[in-house]
Amino acid sequence: MKKSIFLSFMLSIILEGCMMLGMGGMGGMNHNHDHGAMNPEKQSADSNIVRTGAIDLISIDKNNDGKVFQDQMDWNVISDAPGNCPLCKMTLKEVTLETAKKNLLDHNSKTK
Repeated sequence: MKKSIFLSFMLSIILEGCMMLGMGGMGGMNHNHDHGAMNPEKQSADSNIVRTGAIDLISIDKNNDGKVFQDQMDWNVISDAPGNCPLCKMTLKEVTLETAKKNLLDHNSKTK
């Protein structure tokens, strides 16, 4: 009997915690937030790899190897060298120029 009361109590605490997360935590997650607010000093220091407008992938590929490093969440963050995204801090992934272009076009960005 005591064990069943204890389990019921624990279940109610877990359910209450899940409901609280759904109201203010996980339920409000989306990618429409300001990355600059995360770490403005770091963002401005590395902002040269945050691309805007029509992105010229050929000019980014300075070593002419046909590859660049691109953030898989912030598609407009592209570099010719490995590193981290100044916006979300994810590690940039090495991709071919064709893949980078496809990623940009699939996410409503323009390329030259």
